[in-house]
Order: sequence, then structure tokens, then C-alpha cells
Amino acid sequence: MRDANGWIEVVISDSGIGIPTSDLPSVFDDFRQLEGSYTRRYGGLGLGLALASELVEVLGGVLHLDSNLGEGTTVRVTLPDLTASASNGQRSAPASTPDVDGVESAAA
Repeated sequence: MRDANGWIEVVISDSGIGIPTSDLPSVFDDFRQLEGSYTRRYGGLGLGLALASELVEVLGGVLHLDSNLGEGTTVRVTLPDLTASASNGQRSAPASTPDVDGVESAAA
């Protein structure tokens, strides 16, 4: 979705296991997996969200994660529309704001 302020938002949702609210702040850490046992049920290296967050930051965007245990997760990636920026030279902040339960990773 593209807004009038020169930002593009991509929203990805699932109906998976979700992430406990207490664990949301650490999901962007490198090699961080919420299930730390040797016999864990879910694979992966724990790099996906860390890399995605860094890439979005390099591009000047915002990655917002909202999740509820047992209900799934929604990831919102908001990026500057570089074609709009080139045409008018300016853009405002993204129109969306994070939910109270969400966690946000943003460019400084």
C-alpha cells in the first residue's frame, strides 16, 4: 500500500503460534530463538528478523512487529517510496503508528 506522504507499507500476517509479549523486545537480536531447548519444535538460525530489521533500517524504513501468543503475528514494513522522493524531494513520517503491544525497529 502506498500512502500520500511518500511511504510504501507491506503487511504480512500469519495465524501461527504467536510470540509472547514479554519476548517481543528480543526478537530482533541476532541468533535469538524463543525456544532455546535442544529438542525445539521449530527450526531456523534466529537471523531472519534481525536481518530484515537491519535491511529496513538501511533503506530508511520502519519494521513493526505485533504478535499475540496463540493468535499469530503481523509484520509491517514501511519504506520510503524513493520514486516519490525523487520527484518532490521531500516526504513526511509514515502515516501508521505502532500498537501498544507491538515492537518497532526504526532508523535513528
